[in-house]
Amino acid sequence: MAHYVATSRRGKVPKAASEELAPVGKALRPLPGVGDEAYLWDRNVLFRVSNLVVGIIVLPRARSTDDQVRTFAADLANRLRNG
Repeated sequence: MAHYVATSRRGKVPKAASEELAPVGKALRPLPGVGDEAYLWDRNVLFRVSNLVVGIIVLPRARSTDDQVRTFAADLANRLRNG
């Protein structure tokens, strides 16, 4: 798992993070219900909560089901949002 905290000189930090995801989001499938916006690539998840962008890479494949990965991502996004 990796994360990136977007910053902006204009004060609209969540918008800056969303702009960082925009090019990637065009190539990936949207994943509703995870954070402020989320995308799915194979079984990997990339999502945003405010100005925090989180990437979850799933390895090895046989250990986690797709539903487990999505549940983990949604739970993590909710925990980040609610502190």
